[in-house]
Amino acid sequence: MPPARKTRSASFAVLALGCVLFGRPINFVGQSARRAILSSALLPALLPVGPATAADKPKAAAAPAPPPTPKRIQRASIDGKVKFSFLPPQGKEWELQKDQATDTAFLKRKDGSFITIKQVEKGAVRQKYFARRTGPGNGFKLESFSEGPTEDYLEWRQLATIQKGTDGGGAMPGGFMFNGAWGVNDWTSYVQWMRALHGERGDVFITAAVNADAFKKDEKVFRDTVASLKFD
Repeated sequence: MPPARKTRSASFAVLALGCVLFGRPINFVGQSARRAILSSALLPALLPVGPATAADKPKAAAAPAPPPTPKRIQRASIDGKVKFSFLPPQGKEWELQKDQATDTAFLKRKDGSFITIKQVEKGAVRQKYFARRTGPGNGFKLESFSEGPTEDYLEWRQLATIQKGTDGGGAMPGGFMFNGAWGVNDWTSYVQWMRALHGERGDVFITAAVNADAFKKDEKVFRDTVASLKFD
């Protein structure tokens, strides 16, 4: 075979072999598979990452609701010229009594404890003290008594003079000492406070009493209540 024909035959052979190699379907399938694998591996990295949705975020604990602001109870003198108020104890067990004078607020609890504010004349605390001071069989025990230019204060304990339950009927032991002759009509034991504030147009007054059974638990509540009385 002449050299020219050999060269031409070799060229055709190379060209045919190239077509066979590059035109084999399996080659394209293999490349497509590799591309698919690479694409699926890169897909998560290529996708945009947005902020977490509300469902994905952990829910924060709800803040507790703030306690309601205590409301003062205010009263005014009959002529309306003197206004005064106090901060009552919180709780549904306290009931504000109706049908009181416009200058009076009276709260009562089922156990007999009570709180009262009203306008009074000067010397009201002294008068109460001398009316209830120590006497034969009356159970009065003075804790504190003071008078000053801005306020007067009285605290006492009514000691039990008769056992609870004897008021259910029958003879009353102790005779006159327990039947009110000395101003002792409440047969239970309690602690009572009185405080009067002196003002240019008269005095205002608060008194509170707590049953002895509840004194240890409620002492601070009652002392704070008595101390809360003020002119408005």
